[in-house]
Amino acid sequence: MKVDAQVTIDRQRIAELAKARLTKADTRLAFHVIEAGIRQDNEWWTVPVIAEMADGRPAPREYIIGVLANAEEDILEKESLNVLFVTALRGDGEGERDGTGYGFGSGSGSGDGIGSGH
Repeated sequence: MKVDAQVTIDRQRIAELAKARLTKADTRLAFHVIEAGIRQDNEWWTVPVIAEMADGRPAPREYIIGVLANAEEDILEKESLNVLFVTALRGDGEGERDGTGYGFGSGSGSGDGIGSGH
């Protein structure tokens, strides 16, 4: 059943949903949602995240992509929101151009790699 009423949702609410879902995703991983980098494009929200092992080590790319894809599906099913998580790296220069201080890597669905810059 589709609801006709327009629901206003903002960047902060998207960040809260993303943080809540990613916190539950896997206790071996730590995710940091970059709220300043969240963007809306029509019905899609792009949410940059930094992902690493809970002990600070880099996490395997394939594993992160799977966890993020599952989180996207969960948010779509439970909140009816289209969210695309993109990986971000600190200090790779890409983020300096958009003012967030973070470089955005590939989306979770592309599998092109973390920190590719595109």
